[in-house]
Amino acid sequence: MRLDDTITVFGYPDIGDTPIDVVRGTVSGFTAEARAGDRAWLRTNAPIPGGMTGGGAYNQAGRLIAIPTISPARVAGEAIDCRGVHDSNGDGQVDSRDICIPIGGFISALRPANLARGLVRAARLGITLAEDFAPAEFAPSSDPPSFSRLFTSTGVNAAGMPINVVGRVPAGTNSLYLFFDYRNLEDGMIYELRTSINGLNNPNFSLPPVTWSGGPRGLWYIGSSGIPWPNGVYEFTLFIEGRQVASHQITVGGAPEPTPRFSDISFGLENLQGGVEGTNFILPETNIVRARFNFRDMQNDLPWLQRWFYGDQIIAEIPGTWPEGTQGVSTAAAISSEVGLLAGRYRLELYIGETLAATSDFVVAGGAEAAQAQIFDSFVFAAGEIARQPQPPIGQEFVGGLQRLYVFFNWRQLSQATPWTWRWLVDGDVMFEVNTFWASAPTGERYFLALEGRPNLPDATYTFEIELGGIVVESVEARVGLGQLPLGVFASAEGVQLTGRILDAATGDGIPGAIMILLLPEFSVEDFTWDAQQILDVALADERGFYQLPSLLARGTEDEPLLYSLLVRAEGYLPMQADGIPVTPSTQSPLTLNVELNQD
Repeated sequence: MRLDDTITVFGYPDIGDTPIDVVRGTVSGFTAEARAGDRAWLRTNAPIPGGMTGGGAYNQAGRLIAIPTISPARVAGEAIDCRGVHDSNGDGQVDSRDICIPIGGFISALRPANLARGLVRAARLGITLAEDFAPAEFAPSSDPPSFSRLFTSTGVNAAGMPINVVGRVPAGTNSLYLFFDYRNLEDGMIYELRTSINGLNNPNFSLPPVTWSGGPRGLWYIGSSGIPWPNGVYEFTLFIEGRQVASHQITVGGAPEPTPRFSDISFGLENLQGGVEGTNFILPETNIVRARFNFRDMQNDLPWLQRWFYGDQIIAEIPGTWPEGTQGVSTAAAISSEVGLLAGRYRLELYIGETLAATSDFVVAGGAEAAQAQIFDSFVFAAGEIARQPQPPIGQEFVGGLQRLYVFFNWRQLSQATPWTWRWLVDGDVMFEVNTFWASAPTGERYFLALEGRPNLPDATYTFEIELGGIVVESVEARVGLGQLPLGVFASAEGVQLTGRILDAATGDGIPGAIMILLLPEFSVEDFTWDAQQILDVALADERGFYQLPSLLARGTEDEPLLYSLLVRAEGYLPMQADGIPVTPSTQSPLTLNVELNQD
């Protein structure tokens, strides 16, 4: 979806016997949220009544793109404008203990349907999560849920950390994120962000009441990129269960100012020259961790401060005066321990004077192997489990008709409450993903998770991944039967997704901004007159050269395939074009097409 794309929303406007209502509008923006990326929410100006939550939003081609959703608004913890309409807890009664449905207000946030893509595919294939090794649960805290340490950043890195901390940004800013710590939350609680500009509420930069899904504690963010932020004084106010818990203010406007700043913190082990080796956000057991960060517009002798945390506790404050010139890359920040740094979650805050300028978290876990953390090992796939022992057949190749697939692994030096993610992929598509917190012993053997097929797991390649700090640290796979899903298993509903990379033929690097033009099947390159009506769709390559065509390619037949033509253009490179790319019922989706361009 793009800004200003037309959408049509279908749903029941209230809880009576009224017919389905139809509301039309456009996409007005995209909201980012931790763990779901820059398009965690689609925003719309369509006047969607609160009763249409759970309906469907469709694009002009009639494809489901999102679900209008809103949770009951609350005041002082009590739900308002909502009504119980079904026996949600199964006690045989519809009363105040059942989930209530929002009635009043309007919905401005849509949850993208792609977030459910894996679960829908798993259901169609009959794949479910099976038993697992259930570690001890965290003891619930008696402290109330809270948000704290609010600050804003102009970007988010691959590990979900802020690239900087800003108190003011210039006019024309199109990327801004609100970060905050959270404690003692429970999944399913209602939280909300209200944003005002110069004292007037602005729904495009707000988040209506939605359910919390981030676990009990950690670092979270909400924001957007690629959309201009109007000039003004912004007030961000956060609510939990209808109670205001925190707020933060920032000004957008004016010309860029050459103020001293830090940005882009990463971490690594100290090498023999006192530099940083193996920069990452997951580090092995070590005595010294050194940070690398950018600095700009600094002045010699300017006061600055390193503040290091282990969990919530300050373990070191190191003041100093700036020694390194006006701009560049610094490795001056470090933390050390003669007995070794404990496994767990750490944080670095960098101050210029008394102003927080940059911050980032990192995790110490596992043993060192080539400057990288080795946390998980001894992965084993098996068809069964008894008393946490894998049962045969065991290996990476299994005959078809397997009912369950287990993966076992060992772990070491992983502190409790460390955030981690595990996921199952089938033929490269994510089917299940769980974001949680480590709740087992710091070191142990034969942790296991499993998939179950109903009645059997389909022939495919099954991949199991573990992610820490936004980085995939382990990926293992096993093949069942032929090692791939039957051709066309999803073809009837979807067509073919065209994706790939556009690369520099000499260097192999991606070409940012390269354009891929795909023509309608009835036109060849020779027929193309640069008429927009001849184009099926256009895609731009990202910073690493990746592209994905938004439209799906319709399939022909085996005897008469649909033939597509394409043109690729990039500034400073010779153009490329091709005819006769066939798409049939047996063409796999996604269809990966990599293109190499020669410099002009």
